[in-house]
Amino acid sequence: MMTPTSGDPVRTAPDQRPSCAPKGRKALLASLSGMAAGLVVVAIMVGKSVVGSTPTGVSAAQPRATVAESVEAGLEAAATYMRQKQFPEASAILGRLTERSPTDQGVRVAYAQSLLGEQKFGPAYEQYEAAIALMGVPAMKPSPGMDSTTKSGAVVRNPVGAQLHFEAGTCANMAGKPERAVEHYWMAQVLDPAEARYPLFLGMMQIKTGDTQAANASLLRAAKLKPDLAEAWGTMAELAVQQNRLGLAEQHLQKARMLQPEVARWRIVEARVANRQGDPERAAKLLLALDEGTRNGKAVLALLSESFGLLSRPDDAARAWAGATKVYPADAEVFYQAALWSQRAKQPDAAAGFARTAARLGSVEAKAMVEQLAQTPP
Repeated sequence: MMTPTSGDPVRTAPDQRPSCAPKGRKALLASLSGMAAGLVVVAIMVGKSVVGSTPTGVSAAQPRATVAESVEAGLEAAATYMRQKQFPEASAILGRLTERSPTDQGVRVAYAQSLLGEQKFGPAYEQYEAAIALMGVPAMKPSPGMDSTTKSGAVVRNPVGAQLHFEAGTCANMAGKPERAVEHYWMAQVLDPAEARYPLFLGMMQIKTGDTQAANASLLRAAKLKPDLAEAWGTMAELAVQQNRLGLAEQHLQKARMLQPEVARWRIVEARVANRQGDPERAAKLLLALDEGTRNGKAVLALLSESFGLLSRPDDAARAWAGATKVYPADAEVFYQAALWSQRAKQPDAAAGFARTAARLGSVEAKAMVEQLAQTPP
């Protein structure tokens, strides 16, 4: 019988695996970690290839060993199909296995993975929910002021269960269920409070659901667990900018930039801070140093033109947006911005041309500009 560790309500089980998973499923459960970054479906087992084989019917009279062998054969067949990215074939096998062995957690997880391969996020999430229900760990929902250390009772530390909740959270988000994703990421950190990914993803999802205060707390927790986690520091900087806490944003950005000096995202945040601090020249230098593809992003162009506007250089802003029209030949907003900045740069002919194109592409503002320019004396 395990006892709570000193000062921590989370008890540690040395090798906590779902009870329904035989030893042969280790590779299946371990494969979950390979899906973490973007739910890329991976091989669920390593074993003898049995392409084309399907599990035989399972009757109540069959010996337990025979039933297990049948399930393992089906899982191996599905794994082969999944390695070959033949996800519908894998799903067909796993769907039948799920009907025959509805309480087999390994089968549920494998089925979820194959459905993810088909981009059937809703049905995949249903399978994750079913797999989690088989863990026997009661779900706990986050509440105000509650974190992974303030809960009633003791919870056995369960890294495998935490990973399962983590994958379920990512799947829930892809299925358009961000609130459920928050609950799964939160539960993941309860089951494995030493893993920094879980509060990191929780914070990102809390930003998406508009709970920025909780998000900042989650990101700070992730950064404390893993001080070299640049994404946590950089995202906290973005939140600080939103709150106009520029000094704090600079502190977080210094850490993010030190850890990831070449990542464009942190340079862009730094440029935003520089503009707000009245240093548009530094902001423009940061943005102009980006590679062309990143620099032509519409959000970056908007920030760069803001810097040029503060520097009284509308012609440079007009030039940037004019170049972008070649990158976005069917984007009404890009053509409208090119027209707007050309007008500010006192380039009426260019402004009129861009405005007409923007109006043709559906911009109401550009249509009004065309009418205005037509009434302006040459």
